[in-house]
Amino acid sequence: MTKSVITAFDYGRRTELPTNGIRYNGEILACLPARESFRYLGVRTALSGGRRGASPNTADEIRHVKSSTKELTQRLAGHQMQLSLIVQSMRAVATARFRYSAALTPWTDSELEELFKIWMQVEKAAWKLQRGFPSTQFQLPTDHGGAPLEHPRVVLIQALTTHIQQITALPDELREACIRSYRKLCVDCGCSNERELTRVLASERRPRRCPIARLLRACGQLQMDVILPEALTTGRTRRETSWYALLEHIRSRVSDETDSRDLGCITMHWTTIRKRFRSRGIRFPRQLVLNRTAESTEWLVPTYMSGNPG
Repeated sequence: MTKSVITAFDYGRRTELPTNGIRYNGEILACLPARESFRYLGVRTALSGGRRGASPNTADEIRHVKSSTKELTQRLAGHQMQLSLIVQSMRAVATARFRYSAALTPWTDSELEELFKIWMQVEKAAWKLQRGFPSTQFQLPTDHGGAPLEHPRVVLIQALTTHIQQITALPDELREACIRSYRKLCVDCGCSNERELTRVLASERRPRRCPIARLLRACGQLQMDVILPEALTTGRTRRETSWYALLEHIRSRVSDETDSRDLGCITMHWTTIRKRFRSRGIRFPRQLVLNRTAESTEWLVPTYMSGNPG
């Protein structure tokens, strides 16, 4: 029983729950505070204390990946192995430590860049180079004489792609939950397909916790096309004219500085504007399309709307 602990948290009330009444074989289990992490399937997770109140909290997992990768540089000090062996081996080890939990851990852009710098130091140590040696060699493509090091964002995309394929592979509750998450994401962003979602999410400052959103955001940052499992993207919604398309239409009409200021206001209050449209009976953007058979979409946009959409 010395290795067993118990932790509990009420997410509705945002408070810890008492566990002293729970026993196992008559013995009281050691209580672990909800803000302290524990290893669950190899991922360091806490029940509370996440960013902006998000749960679960995987901040310790991020710290562990960075610290355990930094240790590789110390172990490589003065190594005598062949470069052809050690370089590829260290790349594989560093990548594996990140990949294992990447799909379950919401890394921020700054954290990914910090991890990439750590990978760069491991790479230099494997090559027996000084820490201050220029990193250009590991960023140039091979046809320019470089030995490019893969960025963590590329590995993140691979891990998230595999994760989403796995949870949608079978017709079970996991797939249904994933489909609901994707549809909610489309509604929240006013998009009808993954291509539009990629553009919207790539412009957001912070990644969302939803794995699908993080995959699309990362692909958008690298300007990569993404193909989601067919179970997510089939249906009529994919072919709908979206609120995002309407906003893009408005952006295309901006011609001077005054219009640019107005566009900034519209973009900032776009969610509220969509609600105003719905309150006037316009629940779908296609109701604003004059001619759906035209080669280019023609919009019926109100000539006036209150200067304060809120």
